[in-house]
Amino acid sequence: MKRIFQVLALAAAVTGVSIGNVSNAQTVSVGDMSSYTPPSEAYPSIDASVGGYVGDLATPAGHHERVQRLAPRVASHGGYETCGGCNSVSCEGGCYSSGQSRRGKIGAALNDPCASGWMNAELLLWFPQALQSPDLVATGPNAAGAIQGGPGYQALFGGRIEQGMQPGFRADVGRYFSDGQFGVGARIWFLQGADTAFSAQSDGSPGSPILSRPLFNTSVGTEGGFLVGGPLGPLTGEINISSQLDMVASELYGKALFIQGEDYRMDLIGGYSFFNIENDLLITQSSTQLPPSPAARRVVLDSFNTENNFHGGQIGFQTELNRGRFSFLSLTKVHLGNMHQRVDVFGTSRSDFVGVPASLQTFDRGLLVGDDQQSQSRDVFAFAPEANLKIGYRMRNHVNFTVGYSFIYWNRVALAGDQIDRNVDQTAVLTNNPSTSPARKFNDRGFFVQGIDLGISVDY
Repeated sequence: MKRIFQVLALAAAVTGVSIGNVSNAQTVSVGDMSSYTPPSEAYPSIDASVGGYVGDLATPAGHHERVQRLAPRVASHGGYETCGGCNSVSCEGGCYSSGQSRRGKIGAALNDPCASGWMNAELLLWFPQALQSPDLVATGPNAAGAIQGGPGYQALFGGRIEQGMQPGFRADVGRYFSDGQFGVGARIWFLQGADTAFSAQSDGSPGSPILSRPLFNTSVGTEGGFLVGGPLGPLTGEINISSQLDMVASELYGKALFIQGEDYRMDLIGGYSFFNIENDLLITQSSTQLPPSPAARRVVLDSFNTENNFHGGQIGFQTELNRGRFSFLSLTKVHLGNMHQRVDVFGTSRSDFVGVPASLQTFDRGLLVGDDQQSQSRDVFAFAPEANLKIGYRMRNHVNFTVGYSFIYWNRVALAGDQIDRNVDQTAVLTNNPSTSPARKFNDRGFFVQGIDLGISVDY
């Protein structure tokens, strides 16, 4: 009798559990046994396997738990590190150094829970190295003082030509692969062409300044000058000089993880580099003879243009160190390859006689450019070390503000001012007579650019 009551009590308890899981659409199917019913919140003490059905159908009552999905942690410029994972199936964004699971707006927009790429945009405030040339315009208290080395000689333009600050732009975009072990990227930058201009005039009246173009006169073997304007003559005249420098670069590169720690990462970088550096120097002079001399006007133009195209490879290291919201980044590399240099010179002049009869003569030479005006080009091996240092501050998830310093040096660059020969046969000026001076030059030298970078970095 006692055993019968025990069986009936157990059967009544199981019946109560089954009634709570009645369904007209499914049968019990949990685990390997169709009759298995796991513990319920109403009857936590019952965990046995009992055969039985209540009604025709019953819903399964299985145990659910959220699946933990592991997600990599990304540094401020991409690259995966180990993190604790995300807390839900949806993985609410990538993981950061704090271990939190978040999703920035850009990552959500691209449907990528953990950042694996980078985009950088920077304003460049760079200062190119000063250009060089012989003295191109000078003045003095008298005719002797306007000649280089004379008493009271003063150079007005030439020698050291400062370019000042040149604004520019740099963009860098790329993406990591193979769990952050490898990445590929592209970078481009340019500087807005800097135009350094100079202009001087003299009306030829008594007391007006003497303007002269200093040179070495090979016909007599002494220092001399070509008069632009002043009371000597007298001449009214003006001279205009412009110097322009343009730079643009592009790169395609790959990076591979070299070493990595909890707060730092170093990548080995290698790829292709292209640089274009162009420099133009234009000198125009116009002078008119004043009475009582016969009215005559002369115009002289000298133009020097250089272009340098570098094609080669690059190798270096990129390092990133993170401390809370702050980060320190360094990029050091060297570019090795071929520099194709080209030098073009052009000169022309003319002489107008305003009288009876009037006359006009033109000549295929200027003052500093002779009759040899063919384009010249050559290829030389060149190298260019580069360094970028930045400090970043994470303003929002995926977004960093950076301030940095950049430096690039090229060991062989042909520049316009270095192609000028100040040795001039003055007897051949304003004529078509052949002359060996000024001679053609093809010079190059080291050149650098440096400055400040202000940028935004976005990880996606």
